[in-house]
Amino acid sequence: LNFLLRVQQEGFRRWWRATCMDISAKELLLQRQRAAILVLLRQRTQHAMAIAHSLWSLLEKAFRGFSCGVSEDSDAEPRPCRASRASRHARHVAGRKNVERVLR
Repeated sequence: LNFLLRVQQEGFRRWWRATCMDISAKELLLQRQRAAILVLLRQRTQHAMAIAHSLWSLLEKAFRGFSCGVSEDSDAEPRPCRASRASRHARHVAGRKNVERVLR
């Protein structure tokens, strides 16, 4: 029984050391600071990606609006330009999937 107790204690010590649960307070503070910096970098990157996506979406809509109103015959009336509801929904669903993929 004493032998089994020592084996269990040694296994626990190895696990404790392997999982770094015995680090000093200074090392723990350093790891928390690094983790905080990584979280900030991730949030800023996600924010920058969201702004870039919004910008490109607005530019695409503006270009589509300008190009739909232009015709080869300058005297002709501008032709209306409306995307179908199905294509708008498909783009919205695809955009949501991209956002979900980025947020993972």
